[in-house]
Amino acid sequence: MIPEFKEHKPTGEAVTPFDLEVMQQQIRTVTDEIAGERRPQLSAEFIEKNAGNNQGISLTAGIENLVAHGLDRKIRGWYLADIQGPAIVWRVAASDADLSKHLPLACSASVTVRLVVW
Repeated sequence: MIPEFKEHKPTGEAVTPFDLEVMQQQIRTVTDEIAGERRPQLSAEFIEKNAGNNQGISLTAGIENLVAHGLDRKIRGWYLADIQGPAIVWRVAASDADLSKHLPLACSASVTVRLVVW
């Protein structure tokens, strides 16, 4: 089936279906290990509501807005998926918030947003 694989067998004998199954299992094991190491970095949450507001996350200018993210760990990154108005949104770096539960954001004008966090 895979001619290149035949050359890699130490004995030079023909490749069997069992050989292919073993190779597939080895590849699966390696990719599972890689995915396991990366899984926390790949998990992301799309946040589109807070406090009963199903139209987006309302951010208020002039205060630190704590947005619950649901990852149960400190976020690695975030971006705006939607912004409904002219405003600049940034993460508050010097926040006392529990970063495993909340993303502290500030904004230049009150605005409604949707976020992706990972």
